[in-house]
Amino acid sequence: MAAFSAEEIADIYEGATDAEGFAQLMGVIGRLMAVDTVGLWMIERGSITDIALSQNIVESSVPYLGYYQHIDPWRRSSVALNSVYLGTDTISEKTLVASEFYNDFARHYGMRQPLGVVLGSDMLNSTTLALNRDTKRQPLDDADKARLEAMLPHLGGALALRRRLQGGGRRGERRLSQALDHLDMGVAITSARGEL
Repeated sequence: MAAFSAEEIADIYEGATDAEGFAQLMGVIGRLMAVDTVGLWMIERGSITDIALSQNIVESSVPYLGYYQHIDPWRRSSVALNSVYLGTDTISEKTLVASEFYNDFARHYGMRQPLGVVLGSDMLNSTTLALNRDTKRQPLDDADKARLEAMLPHLGGALALRRRLQGGGRRGERRLSQALDHLDMGVAITSARGEL
């Protein structure tokens, strides 16, 4: 299994808890997984509540949410929660390239063989992560699958921390402030590089 350095793990937590959103986390995951696109959807009570995409596919969110999510063969496939899967584990390449979803949408964004995982305790309250490499590069494979599996404990922990700290908007900020106020010592929250 591919291990991550302490600095890389800190980068995951820092990206997930960034007050500005997930943009930093998309870059961290993209760099650590050597992929071109990263998409993350947080689902609560069956509805997408937060979505983050790497900058190169941001424009895909409007057509995806407007229509293509309903015919997305990867989303419609049954995957086990908390199990990493390659796109070809859920739908054959032949079926994919013949689909409306691929021809009218996914191929325009270089999405052909994703690597993904659905994190959570149930599908109605979960986080989906999808990674892609451009079709001109080496496809994602079992080695990438193992690397993402090694990332899951860190990513899951970082996302859980984000939910606790930022859940409820201002209420989340108050929770963090209250927690820090109860400590008997001073605290400085820094990145792995010692930046405040």
